[in-house]
Amino acid sequence: MMKFAKTTLILFALSCITASLAQASFKIPNYVYTVSQLRTAQQNAIDSNKSITFVYANKNTDCSLGTAASIDLFNGLKEHSIIVYAERNDWNNLPPIVKSGINSTEAGKYIPITVIVNSNLDSVICIIPYAETKQRRELIKQAQSQLSEN
Repeated sequence: MMKFAKTTLILFALSCITASLAQASFKIPNYVYTVSQLRTAQQNAIDSNKSITFVYANKNTDCSLGTAASIDLFNGLKEHSIIVYAERNDWNNLPPIVKSGINSTEAGKYIPITVIVNSNLDSVICIIPYAETKQRRELIKQAQSQLSEN
């Protein structure tokens, strides 16, 4: 009887974990602009003398790794730049410099891909490809340092 209860408990726990991983989508924080709000985001960046960070991701993902990476990027860069969330449907409305950054070899193959540009949208400051947690946090720290210098 005790073995059955343990097995049942373990199976229940695994099903809960699986269900939570399957629902990995995330909400865009209220301090993050969308591509449709780019003019406002750019003006805010100019007024506050900050760069613009484009996080190219999929908020409706079922990948918990991508969700964690996107949230880390939002949280890690919100004090240092104006953040704009972009996804595949926004592609035609992205500035050419951001598209080039996303398509660069430096950006890697997996999302989220982050491209940080100056407020005039004419110079890339840095690109952060998708990375595992430890490496990603180091890349965010490096970006924070670069943004503090600008």
